Amino acid sequence: MKRSKKITIFVIVFFLIIALVIGGRYAMGLYFKAKFGKRMPPGVIVKIVEMKNFNQSLESYCTALPSKTASFKLKKNELLAPIEINKEVKKGDV
Repeated sequence: MKRSKKITIFVIVFFLIIALVIGGRYAMGLYFKAKFGKRMPPGVIVKIVEMKNFNQSLESYCTALPSKTASFKLKKNELLAPIEINKEVKKGDV
């Protein structure tokens, strides 16, 4: 085989592989879209939204806490004194 024939075959095979990969990915996308695309719509969820200013509330939302930890939700007007940040608190202090 001549050198030009080998180069031509290599280029054709290269572009054929690229076309097969693109076509295969497209076909898989269509397959999974048809398989998982048919979901029933969820039921109607109704929730009453309460208008609340965020700066008027001090709330603690904790997700991963040990079992002995307690969390509290306080409003700004319920505080006895201003909160002092970076102050050590001993057990039993108010």
